[in-house]
Amino acid sequence: MFLQLEQLGVRVLSMRTKANRLEELFVKMVEENAAQMEVSE
Repeated sequence: MFLQLEQLGVRVLSMRTKANRLEELFVKMVEENAAQMEVSE
């Protein structure tokens, strides 16, 4: 991928992943709620 970009004249200096913290929080809350629902059944 980097070679293809470089052939197009695009130089990638760094690449890192950024997680969406709100999304992570929402998913965690949903999972915890689902686990609590299973326990209370």
